[in-house]
Amino acid sequence: MPRKKLAALLGHKTTSQLCRWEEGSQLPNLCNALLLSHFLQMPVEFLFKDLRNDLVRRTTSFQGTGNDH
Repeated sequence: MPRKKLAALLGHKTTSQLCRWEEGSQLPNLCNALLLSHFLQMPVEFLFKDLRNDLVRRTTSFQGTGNDH
């Protein structure tokens, strides 16, 4: 899908916000992440795989610490 069309579908007049998301300087809010997933027909986990992997790594390090809180 062309970037300009995707930006318009997300309510943006230019593609600059998409660029910030692609570069990783900003993350989209949940609504925009879900819309991206829908329009690009890709799971959110795939679109943000590096972030997901980092979060999973962090949470698995908490498991097994013996703390229930």
